[in-house]
Amino acid sequence: MKSSKWLVLPVMFALACASASAKKAKKAAEETAPGASEVVARVGDEAITVGEVDAAARADLQKVRQQEFDARKRALDKLIEEKVFEREAKARGVDVAALVKAEVEDKAAQPTDAEIGDLYEKNKARLGGKTLEQAKPEIAEVLRRQKIEVRTSDFRKELLGKTPVQVLLDPPRIPISVPASWPGVKGPEGAPVTLVEFSDYQCGYCRRAEPTVGQILAEYGDKIRFVYMDFPLSFHPRAMPSSIAAHCANEQGKYWPMHENLIREAGDLSDEDLKKRAAVVGLDAEAFGSCLASSRPQPGIEAAFKVGQDAGVGVWAAQHRPVKQACGAHVGAVQRSPGNFVHPVMTDGASPDDP
Repeated sequence: MKSSKWLVLPVMFALACASASAKKAKKAAEETAPGASEVVARVGDEAITVGEVDAAARADLQKVRQQEFDARKRALDKLIEEKVFEREAKARGVDVAALVKAEVEDKAAQPTDAEIGDLYEKNKARLGGKTLEQAKPEIAEVLRRQKIEVRTSDFRKELLGKTPVQVLLDPPRIPISVPASWPGVKGPEGAPVTLVEFSDYQCGYCRRAEPTVGQILAEYGDKIRFVYMDFPLSFHPRAMPSSIAAHCANEQGKYWPMHENLIREAGDLSDEDLKKRAAVVGLDAEAFGSCLASSRPQPGIEAAFKVGQDAGVGVWAAQHRPVKQACGAHVGAVQRSPGNFVHPVMTDGASPDDP
């Protein structure tokens, strides 16, 4: 897969991407870390082990590991940028300041009067009654900084495109267990990448993720196995009934048509609305109604929710960074859904797959 970024407020993971050096570092850390059976406290004659503590603090520990990785990744990105700029400056026989002036400052266009006027009109109410002429220097400076930022980004991409850069920093890995009989699975079991989405049918933000997920599946085909895991949030009262409806449709072999209808089509998700959707996808009305009333798929849905919770969905703070790297960048899961794992790296959000 190309090394770009993508975001979906679901959660995603990538398989077999750890570098050899990262694996060695992880092994060394594991060898020096306290064993799971090590006793850290006693209550009377009962022992509490590291394994028990880690299990109880799993979500918090994942958050800490994610924050640690993010800090390292930001520092690494900055160091890589400095190195490629230094290499280019050396190749040209100039210093970095001269390189930046020639390639960034001199090539970033000056703001035009039309651009200044347009920004003035859009922000007139916030300019404290200033006329265009009075606000012009300030607006020009803002636009100039924006153009320099864009040119800096473009030049950075140019340098990275011609400079061999190998990133070996490995993100936190989070194993996800998908039940063998789970209906929301598309793609070959042996696909190199498994994309697991924890989502909620009543979540508007999740709907915004759908085009991105569809784009990725269409682009990579059999290279991706997609798994949709229900994550109905308690403050969305129609999320659980909607998940139940999808699983009731599965009893008639139409899980995906119902899933797609729930994700893509507007409606209040009331029982009446769900029955209308069932008719649209061609379900037997009586059998669907009986299943919906019984709520018999609910235990399986609750189990999927627990898998998401154990993985950190609903606990981590959002990092608000787009993601599409099977082996690289990530975004923390949020206290909303959806949450995506490119097996086994968590991401979140709802944006196009390229920055």
